[in-house]
This record gives sequence, structure tokens and C-alpha cells, in this order.
Amino acid sequence: MSSRLPSAQRAVVKMIFDPSFAAAVRAGSANLSDIDTSMRAQLAAVDPRALKLDRYLRERTLRTLFDELTSSMTLALAETGSYGFLLQFFSSPFFHRAIDESSALVFAFTDYLADAQAHDRLKAPLFNDVLRLETASAGARRAIDSATSITRADLEHAATLTLAPSVTPIELDSAALSLIQETEQHLFAVGMMPAMSLCDDAPALAFDQPTSGERTHIMVVSLGGQVSLVTIDRELQLAAEACVQRGTFAEVLAACLARGLSEPIAREKLGELADGDLLIS
Repeated sequence: MSSRLPSAQRAVVKMIFDPSFAAAVRAGSANLSDIDTSMRAQLAAVDPRALKLDRYLRERTLRTLFDELTSSMTLALAETGSYGFLLQFFSSPFFHRAIDESSALVFAFTDYLADAQAHDRLKAPLFNDVLRLETASAGARRAIDSATSITRADLEHAATLTLAPSVTPIELDSAALSLIQETEQHLFAVGMMPAMSLCDDAPALAFDQPTSGERTHIMVVSLGGQVSLVTIDRELQLAAEACVQRGTFAEVLAACLARGLSEPIAREKLGELADGDLLIS
């Protein structure tokens, strides 16, 4: 969503997606303080059948979200065993806030999943790492790099520098990547005959795999909307993290040292980031 809808239109959108909100509007108990009395009455008088004309709107919306959050949503379904868990998103404050603020639904949904984990509705040990990776990928996909990239030779002379918006360093448990691969394989197998998911002996996904204790460092990079996951070393990860906050070269170098890098290694790793066009002025 690129522009903020008028209050009444936002209310209609929420009524279409969230039956409980529509019922509250009809009962006069919904929070519509930013809508005048006359318009509230018109909203309350909307025929409930008109809100259900697009029968599969919520399902299509979830399918769009699934394209970006494939592993996270699959793991959530495997653990909860409930499609209703996904549908509850449309009644959540995360969905309503996204409509009110005209913000991307994908991040509202990642917040919904993160909240479910925080409240022990999702307990799989690797779920958080999988969700963080897919959230970072969604963010990189939408990032716009409008500033000029900095070359290695210009690093110390730039007024300020920072990591490009389309770049995100992520540290994960190594087993999370294996779980994502297994999730993709599971979906491929089930996709050959979707009806098999109705069977008691259908292939099961081991969503609750334990952490490995080993760490993998990933750089999430988007180029032209295409996201790549690049495995990097720990030193480059620390240098990239030091560049998330915009600062002068001296400030970024100090942030690298604070993370435990020696100055020679910090300078080299910052140079590597510049060589990859990952730093901007």
C-alpha cells in the first residue's frame, strides 16, 4: 500500500477482512472515533452479504504472503495444525495497524508470527531464525538504494557512510538453513499430490528440530528485487553490523573495534564491503 486511505475506506477494508470487526461496527462498539456519526451509521448499515462477495479474499491474501514467508508459515501450520491460526491474523492488531498506516502486510504478518512465538503459541526452537531470515529478505526486496555507493579508496574521505538499505547481515543457527531446505522439499513432495495432505500417513514435517549450536553468517542482498543469500565470515558480519548505523569512517571503525575486530581486520572488512558496492554515502 503506497498511500493512506481515508478513515471510512480503511474501516470498510477491515470490515471485509475481519468479520469480528464488522460485527462490532454493526453493534456500535468498534473504535471509529476518527469517523463522524453519519458515516458510522452508514458503515453499520452495510449489508453483511456485501462484505462476503469475494469469498476467498483472505485466502488469496495469505497466498501472497506465503510467497515471501514460505518456510515461516509452513512451520507455523505444522506446529499449530490449524489454518485458523493464519486467518486469525486478520483480526489481530497487527493487521488493523497495517491498514490504518497503509503499511506492507508482510511485515504486519511477521510481527504477528513473532508475537505468537513470544507468547508461546509457536515454540519450535529454530522458528525465530527462519522468521528473521525471511523478514530480512522481504525488507531487502523492498529497499531502494538511491545513494551513491562508496569505493574502497573513498572510505576514509566520505562525510558519512552506512550499509545499503538492500543489505542485511544475519547470524543464524546453522540448522535453520537445513530446516528451510527440508521445508521446501516437503512442500515439493506434497505439491505433487496436494490431496495426500488429507491422509493420516502423509509426509510429516519435523518442525521442532533442535538447534545445532553452530552459527552461520548470512548477508541478505537484493539486486533488482531479486534476493540472494550469501554466506560470509564472522568478521565481515561484525563489520557490516557496525555500518548499520550511519556515521563517519572514524565512528564506523570505532564500532568495529567495539565488536572485537582489530583495526587492520576492520579496515580490510570495510574495504570488502565497499568492493561489493554494499556501502553508500
